[in-house]
Amino acid sequence: MLRRLRVPLENDLGSELYALGRAHVAMRFVFAGGDPGRALLVEQGGSAVTRLASKGRLNVEVIAGADHTFTPRWSHPLLEAAIARAIGMA
Repeated sequence: MLRRLRVPLENDLGSELYALGRAHVAMRFVFAGGDPGRALLVEQGGSAVTRLASKGRLNVEVIAGADHTFTPRWSHPLLEAAIARAIGMA
């Protein structure tokens, strides 16, 4: 509720995501499958993640089977393609 009223909350990911969305910043997150970062984004971002995603301002992509640092060579082209899509090259 406080986020929607734009009451500043200290260290609040959801409020920070909303601020980026209001500034029309496109956000794209790429996670390896099973990476805890995705769960943290959803947990700490709260309703901001769902609302911004529904408006096309936030996108989450998961590369299944890769590890946190995308060590396996087979995952490199998939990560590169995700980055290219994020910056509009694909």
